[in-house]
Amino acid sequence: MSSDEEQDNSVIFSDLEFGAPSDAAGRDRHIGPLHSGGCGYTHQADSYSIDVHDQPEKGLSFQIWPSSHTLIRYLELPVHDWQGKHVLELGCGCGLVGLCAAACGAHVLLTDLPEPLELTRQNIRVNEQTIQVAGGSAAAQELSWGVTSVSQLPEEWQAPDTILAADVVYRQDLFQPLLHSLDKLCGPSTVVLLAHVRRWKRDKRFFKALSKTFSITDITSTVDEDANHFTSNTRGALRLFQLRRLNP
Repeated sequence: MSSDEEQDNSVIFSDLEFGAPSDAAGRDRHIGPLHSGGCGYTHQADSYSIDVHDQPEKGLSFQIWPSSHTLIRYLELPVHDWQGKHVLELGCGCGLVGLCAAACGAHVLLTDLPEPLELTRQNIRVNEQTIQVAGGSAAAQELSWGVTSVSQLPEEWQAPDTILAADVVYRQDLFQPLLHSLDKLCGPSTVVLLAHVRRWKRDKRFFKALSKTFSITDITSTVDEDANHFTSNTRGALRLFQLRRLNP
């Protein structure tokens, strides 16, 4: 994406009114998780296939959310070359997004709390051959937002090329811990890809705080031609943001 395109799509969150009423067509469109019926998921791309198991009965972190697919579509755009890139996923859950990045040739560290990481590691094993053929790699490690020191991560992921995060802005008590981890993980050239569904008015507080240290660019239109039908303040609107540190 050119710098001119990024400038045109820039979002100033302090100017948004997240409390605006929903568009009837967009209401609740992406609010809830996807349901596999206990059969798991297969993501079929042109050059690879990723299979993941979910465990929805165990809670939010064990489910697959619609924003994951938006982020994956961006990863798969032909303009991107992920070969050899070091990518870290925050709040990976089942691991679908990170595994797709690895199947695109990236070296991915999937991070979350200990409980969902058991499922993540299972899904890594299931897709190991696919990832190896692509020249990528995938590993899982605990990262508790605001607690885990960056120094505890492998050196290559202490300031990764890209950070992936899908549906991680949902609990107000985790806003500051997540902001802290983003701040510590982002090097001068790190790009954060954040897929987000606007569910609550309080989401605005996170993005307002985020805008103090990161530029926030709405790049949803690169993967969704209907993106302009819904604004960032529409409840249920699914948006993809690109973040860069303001003062590297």
